[in-house]
Amino acid sequence: MLLSVNDLSVAFPTPKGLVRPVDGVSFEIGEREIVGLVGESGSGKSLTGLSLMRIAPPNAQLGGSVLWNGEDVFKMSPSRLRRLRGGEAAMVFQDPFTSLNPLMTVGEQVSETIRLHQGLSRAQAKQRAIEMLAEARIPSPETTYRRYPHQLSGGQRQRAMIAIAFACQPKLLIADEPTTALDATLQVQILELILALQRSHGTATLLISHDLGVIGAVCERMMVMYSGRIVETGDTKEVLANPRHPYTQALLDSLPGGEKRPTPIPDQPPDPASRPPGCAFHPRCSRAFDRCRVERPDLIGSAACWLRQE
Repeated sequence: MLLSVNDLSVAFPTPKGLVRPVDGVSFEIGEREIVGLVGESGSGKSLTGLSLMRIAPPNAQLGGSVLWNGEDVFKMSPSRLRRLRGGEAAMVFQDPFTSLNPLMTVGEQVSETIRLHQGLSRAQAKQRAIEMLAEARIPSPETTYRRYPHQLSGGQRQRAMIAIAFACQPKLLIADEPTTALDATLQVQILELILALQRSHGTATLLISHDLGVIGAVCERMMVMYSGRIVETGDTKEVLANPRHPYTQALLDSLPGGEKRPTPIPDQPPDPASRPPGCAFHPRCSRAFDRCRVERPDLIGSAACWLRQE
């Protein structure tokens, strides 16, 4: 298995004790597989993605294990981590403007990654960088090579980030809300680009999004995250056609564009510092019963829900 995540937790010390925004997450991703991770803002999705490459905030306490081809990422040396990040695995973030170095040209940032991980000469890395900018469907790649991030549009900056991510033929891409900052037309184009490069490079992909529509259009398999835990998982078509967890159903009901009028999910997700007892979703769930309020269900089969385990 390319990536195996076992009982991952991310905790932060506070005056009132440890707070766990990610709490006991387990999943696997195989080679060339496209897996989605979906949930509302604050569910722990992005923190999960960052933790896979051990780039969570410095004060984060990581628990469980993340195995990369059987090797524990949490036990890797700094030099081994540098080879992993950007070389064997890569990330694309939500906001490319803050991810790119404003003091370096776009081309220099692509070629730097190539030189670091592939050991090419400066001239070879430059040529490879121009090829990657072209592969990322950036017009006039030779000219763009010499431009700075502020001289590019938002869509072009995201394409440049994607070029950097795929430059060293990674085995895994972690794409964290890669289209959220873009308008609807650019969102489709960026998703199509990621899919095209994923297929041509044979790259496994973890796509993190709050948008079920994006996950449904792209991913073969999906995981639904709520309040730091995976509450449902399975084949994407099956989950969307027959959701087994009330939270997944609530996300579907909140989507616009269907025959029924969208129904917003009431209230807000709980603060990780003050999760309710039992199932964390029970205060917002119309189907909750007594057991839901006192006992937390584990993920058994495809859903962590007492309605499916009674």
